[in-house]
Amino acid sequence: MTTPPEGDPIASAVSDRDVNSVYAEDGPDGLRIIVLGEVDLNSHPELEEVGARAAAAPPGDITVDLSQATFIDSTMLGFLATLHAKVQETGHELTLLSPQRAVRRALSVVGFDRMMKIVDS
Repeated sequence: MTTPPEGDPIASAVSDRDVNSVYAEDGPDGLRIIVLGEVDLNSHPELEEVGARAAAAPPGDITVDLSQATFIDSTMLGFLATLHAKVQETGHELTLLSPQRAVRRALSVVGFDRMMKIVDS
């Protein structure tokens, strides 16, 4: 992993994470999942871990922050589909936050833009 440039708040915030990473943290409005860089089949173990954390969390809204994701493949799309179904079962909402152009395109191609809430910050 490279050292973030000095004074770069985003890079500093993720300096302890892999450049291509998925992790979860508790937020004021429920679980927040952060996606960094490219998420593909190599990310499967992290997605499994995050999925287990989401399943163990009390029912509530979940936000997936895609603002720093540069690429997602079917691995991430499958994760989002499964997560969306589980969140809806409990009467809550899954929100996809600020996807970049390439990620938004992938979401649109599979129709997630018509079934999931996508919000630009």
